[in-house]
Amino acid sequence: MIQSKIIEKDDLFNCLEHNLPALTIVCDNELKKYQRLLCGHCEENFKSKTPTMSFQKTIENIEENQKQKKESIENVIIINIKQLEQFLKTLDLLKSNFVKQLDSLIENGNLWITEIVQCGQQNVAYSVFDEIEKLITQQKLKQYNEQSFIDQINKINQSQNQKIIRTLKECDKLLKNLENADQILETEMLIEGKLKRDTQNQMEESKVLVQKKNLKITEQSFDQISNLNLSKSEELYQKGFQLYYDNQYVEAIKILDEALNNNSKHLLSLYIKAESLRMLGEYKEAIIWVDKALEEDPKHCDSISTKADSLKMLNKFNEAIVWANKALQTDPKHWLSLYIKAESLRMLGKDNEAIIWIDKALELDPRHCNSLRTKSASLLSQKRYNEAMNVIEQSLKINPNHFHSLLSKGLCLQEQNQYYQALDAYEKALKIHSNNQWVKDRKDECLRALNKKQN
Repeated sequence: MIQSKIIEKDDLFNCLEHNLPALTIVCDNELKKYQRLLCGHCEENFKSKTPTMSFQKTIENIEENQKQKKESIENVIIINIKQLEQFLKTLDLLKSNFVKQLDSLIENGNLWITEIVQCGQQNVAYSVFDEIEKLITQQKLKQYNEQSFIDQINKINQSQNQKIIRTLKECDKLLKNLENADQILETEMLIEGKLKRDTQNQMEESKVLVQKKNLKITEQSFDQISNLNLSKSEELYQKGFQLYYDNQYVEAIKILDEALNNNSKHLLSLYIKAESLRMLGEYKEAIIWVDKALEEDPKHCDSISTKADSLKMLNKFNEAIVWANKALQTDPKHWLSLYIKAESLRMLGKDNEAIIWIDKALELDPRHCNSLRTKSASLLSQKRYNEAMNVIEQSLKINPNHFHSLLSKGLCLQEQNQYYQALDAYEKALKIHSNNQWVKDRKDECLRALNKKQN
């Protein structure tokens, strides 16, 4: 979507004296940018005690930081584009409905004209034989009654007028919706996007966090809560959200509780508190608070997804699937709900279904390592080792230290009796989580198998 771009030209990274590629950077604030670069010759003559650092490692660190920055920016862009697309769909629907109502007005108008003409035609239709009969019998010819005809026309007008009025009222509603288009945009636009990574139970699981500007409160509660309290609750929510963003979940909950004391119906405070509890492993408590958020907005996808994930972590996989489905009814492309559903299906041993749903999640985020791990684990359960290994390598290419992908790689190799390669994967996993007993047990199994072969 977007590409990181270095402003400087490559030759600016040569040393000033020899015009050779830089190997070292001098950490001296007094020097200008290009004066800090040293090539190999410069290093030999460098006698200052000023600290230095490797140019190559520094560039790698910068590139890694820029990569993370780019991914974060792209996430925000994607989220906002999706909301804008939804906004445009809303406008397109308004346009379609408005055109439909105008077409209805035109059609009713044409039918109105036709009915008036037909009424007039009926009043001038006559039978020659009837008229002859009247002349022979010397009956008095019936005089034309203009008022009677006017009454017939008025009856038609009243009937058609009601139809027109109903249609115009619908047009009026649509026009008001168009007048409030700025409010629709303000309500629907996501003003913050962020991917959160879980620890241990769900390593690096992304959670798209949505922050809306509007407060979801009923008329009754609005009368009871002062503007000062509303402003204070929003201010405290912002502080709580920042603490949550910084992984300070306990402190975030304290601040969010203060926000809820000022406005107990603040949707996002309820949601972020539930999400913080989930991140702390307090899944039952998280469900209690996310239910309160859903009382304010039953279709809040992120809240529904948090409940589904908490149920999954409590091993209530069938219930987790039910709630994931509810989120997907509101937003069929809510990728985290797709992931939770797939992972729950996998845990229930329904690997074929799990693969179908995880593929849908990967269509939306092909770089989500946990989704790739879910797919590889399902393939592994079906002994589809080559396919599983391809998915595992895809995940490790994105993140070489993805713990669960290393586990899957070790198990995949172990089941194929490739014990040395499996040990290598397990060793890498233990460097990340040295006390993981499952990995230690698999490692011991590989060592025993190798000893048995040698004996």
